[in-house]
Amino acid sequence: MDYIKKFEALSGTIEERLAHASHEQLAKIATEELSNFMRENDFDAQDFLSWSVSAETLPYQGWDFDFGEPAITVARTENLRIDLLYWMHKAAPVHDHVTCGSFGALIGDRLHPRYEFTAAPGEEIDGAITLGNLDATDLRLMREREAEPILPELIHDIYWIDTPSVTIVVRCNEHPGIVRRPADYYAPGVRIVDPMRLKDSLVKRRNEAMELLSLADPVAYEKALVNVFTSGSPEQQVQSYIQGAEENEEVLMAVMENVHSSELLKKLSAGRETYERRALFSGVYNGEDEQVQLLAALLWAGANSEQTLKIFIERFGEGTTQDHIDEALIRLADMDESLQDFLGTPKELVA
Repeated sequence: MDYIKKFEALSGTIEERLAHASHEQLAKIATEELSNFMRENDFDAQDFLSWSVSAETLPYQGWDFDFGEPAITVARTENLRIDLLYWMHKAAPVHDHVTCGSFGALIGDRLHPRYEFTAAPGEEIDGAITLGNLDATDLRLMREREAEPILPELIHDIYWIDTPSVTIVVRCNEHPGIVRRPADYYAPGVRIVDPMRLKDSLVKRRNEAMELLSLADPVAYEKALVNVFTSGSPEQQVQSYIQGAEENEEVLMAVMENVHSSELLKKLSAGRETYERRALFSGVYNGEDEQVQLLAALLWAGANSEQTLKIFIERFGEGTTQDHIDEALIRLADMDESLQDFLGTPKELVA
């Protein structure tokens, strides 16, 4: 099957409608057409991968949009592009967008939280970091074959409940008037330019060096962490703190007791438990127990009890009760000792 013809037809339909509308309508048009496309076409993810590795008709595959496992560009026009993103890991960081379009759950359900960031006056650091408040505004279950708009004001993250999952993305090549760089966000309110969009790769490479040090020599890693928090760039401090909270909490806490806490480090410290929780539950995979996997996603997102029950009912039916969630919580805690340490013992969970 020549899949590309189908994706070219999709891009052609969007372009045709866009010719009679303003650019501001692209997100709405793309969402409608993506929904129609997914509803009307069956997609075999494995067959497409097998086909794509030897196909001669794939569009240009650029470096400018290279996330996904893999990411494959399936259509390009003067105004937009369409990509398929395969996902094997469970979660994406909170991030924003500088273009518009739409993304669809081509294969697999996912949890979709959205946020709002309010910058604190005068709290920009080094041109790449802004302090403020990051507030959750919405949490919903995004079902397979649903599509949602992408707008420059969208701040969101994703937890892919099903693995592997495939996302189809339509986005404009350039959004009029947008000059800022894409950013990631960390609770309770740190905005940092995506390390891949900084002026060079120094932060990324140093972060990779820190990660290797943490595995190879804990003593050297602790000394390096002290140096970063004492004299490193703000961008490096953010990356090193997040990495420490996710993977080396004991070392991080010991270091923080002996370094001066800047406003940036204070803000990051206020989010430490969130980073730990998200790292822990993004590593959960239990494809055989759908309730456990959904519960892990909701814990990752910090969902409250009302949101958790609502989304459980949405996915598993009206007969779902709090008892089902409590039982799933016990099964989740039993999966791994680190999960039990975080959640407590099963007896405590149902008390």
